[in-house]
Amino acid sequence: MSKQLIQLTLPEFAFLSDDLNGELRGRNVIIHIRTMTIIEIIERENVLLYEPNVLYHKFEYKNIFGETEKLVAMLHVCTTFDKILDKEFIKQDIIKPACEYYMKFATMADAEMLEDEI
Repeated sequence: MSKQLIQLTLPEFAFLSDDLNGELRGRNVIIHIRTMTIIEIIERENVLLYEPNVLYHKFEYKNIFGETEKLVAMLHVCTTFDKILDKEFIKQDIIKPACEYYMKFATMADAEMLEDEI
């Protein structure tokens, strides 16, 4: 039996999609693998209060149906960086790219949904 070299790689971002208690069902929670940062994408209309110590980034996603979704990416936890000292780095290099990742994934999911309807 020959041995193979298995390359252990992980993507930069991934969705956390399920848990035993169903707490993540219907939620858009993204992990930035390299920094173990957890970000949640929420519709802005569902956010009642932006706590002063929570990092967030508001953005808009125009879906393939032409609708504009007003969203916010909110930081749950960042285990690698200090959210106060490294605030700008976290926003620019983790949260904003997570928003881009979300929009690419949402575009792909919308296209698949459209194909299923045809």
